[in-house]
Amino acid sequence: MKQLRLFIGLAFTALVMSACHSNEFKLEGAAEGMKDGDTILIFKNAPAPVDTLIVKAGEFEWSGQADSVVCYFLTAPKTGASTLFFAEPGTIHINLYANGVAEVSGTTANDALQEMNVKQTEFRRKVDTLLSKLNNQDTNEEQQKAIYDQYNALQEEMNKSAVEIAIKNLDNELGYMLISGMAYGDVFKKDELKEYIAKMPAEFQKRQAIKDILKMLEATFSTEEGDVIPDFTMQTPEGKDISIISEIKNNKITVIDFWASWCGPCREEMPAMKKMLTENKDKGFGIVGISLDDNKEDWAACIQELQLTWPQMSDLKGGASAIAQSFGVRAIPFTVVVSQDGTILKKGLRGEELAAFVSEKLK
Repeated sequence: MKQLRLFIGLAFTALVMSACHSNEFKLEGAAEGMKDGDTILIFKNAPAPVDTLIVKAGEFEWSGQADSVVCYFLTAPKTGASTLFFAEPGTIHINLYANGVAEVSGTTANDALQEMNVKQTEFRRKVDTLLSKLNNQDTNEEQQKAIYDQYNALQEEMNKSAVEIAIKNLDNELGYMLISGMAYGDVFKKDELKEYIAKMPAEFQKRQAIKDILKMLEATFSTEEGDVIPDFTMQTPEGKDISIISEIKNNKITVIDFWASWCGPCREEMPAMKKMLTENKDKGFGIVGISLDDNKEDWAACIQELQLTWPQMSDLKGGASAIAQSFGVRAIPFTVVVSQDGTILKKGLRGEELAAFVSEKLK
């Protein structure tokens, strides 16, 4: 769920739309369950609305110049219906229903957006059904695991669907939005992402968001399972350079733990990490922490507070770290298990699954 939320958040904030000729867009809307005088709010990347529309005879409208294509968020406070929409040249149709459902159509990007909205609505319905089962007090441990497995399968299905929609819409604003949002993770391989960007219109490729992605790709490396990680150097809290390869070559198996002092779940994982190290250190197991902090004092203080004894390193660039981006870190804590020569054995394991995997590899 975090991944999906994080993906939606990144995609929305990446919208720096440009390069359309001066053309008018017109929004024609229908608002079910609303009376004359009820309001529709329109937002654009800000907590305050950029405009307030008044419903009359169950309808509302809005228009403007689409000198640059912008993604807006429209919502009806009375019914809770809401949707994103692209203000691109043409006539945009939005239907807001009394049950909170919204539909958008009329232009290329908005038609594609509606296709994605339908799939996401179905995904949320399935997730809600699963969560209702999970909250059932009669659910045993085996049933809970089955529910989590179903959720993970749904997550994979939704991510795959988002990728398919993005690739199908590389020539319009929805594809640009999705690619911009998914670029900073492990959804695409490096060469795949470059290929898709190359297929975008030249005007998209000139945008700063795409330039930043290409710059990021040049600084990153492949971290698929089975790849051997390159050596890289960061600093310890004391300001000493430390090489990742110099650390992992001392162990048969090493867990690279991406974390941060401000991350509550990361802190909660530390007792389990300590236990895993205590139980397996003599068998050739080690941990290297890579912090996504950007404040050295907070990072160092947290290490002391939690009494972390394994090597720690960071470039203090937070989530903008090229190393974190290379490993596809989209939420923390995040772990990467590597062998003595730096081969990636597994990514993304936590808790009991991580401990079991490490134990199996050390047999």
